[in-house]
Amino acid sequence: MKKRKIVLKFSSILVLTAAFNFFPVFDAKTSSAETMPRVYLQPDYSLFMDKDFLYVDLAVDSGGTEINALQTSLEFDTSKLILEQASYENSFCELLAYEKIDNQNGNFHVACGSPTGGTEASTIVRLKFSKIGEGWTKMNLGESTVLANDGLGTPLASDNEIHRIYIIK
Repeated sequence: MKKRKIVLKFSSILVLTAAFNFFPVFDAKTSSAETMPRVYLQPDYSLFMDKDFLYVDLAVDSGGTEINALQTSLEFDTSKLILEQASYENSFCELLAYEKIDNQNGNFHVACGSPTGGTEASTIVRLKFSKIGEGWTKMNLGESTVLANDGLGTPLASDNEIHRIYIIK
């Protein structure tokens, strides 16, 4: 019986690694009372190959608990990305309390809420970045606070994620 060798070129491995890291595998958490709220990033896969812009949704999953307000921040690498726009169309955020875009230090901060609350996974904001560099970069979610819609604004513990993204220009 002949043994077959599988040979992968370095460029093939790099592309596979880049695709795996850009399209992170998110936990398949279902909404239930046993899971905690989490704030996470969701890249727009349909616009992955746009040569000028990167679109990323900052989103929240309440974990089954009714929530009505949150605050979070995002750090990004200014040598690779410039944040051009934050769009709240079709967003959980019906009331925007605070937004700050700081392209000099690579920070984005937002605090917002919804008078009616919600228990489903929702987009907080769609971020549009200009690609100014190519290669690996990180986006780190800072401390997030998610508040319960219980009349007291009880802070709920939340999970945050770090994302590695390969920029193709």
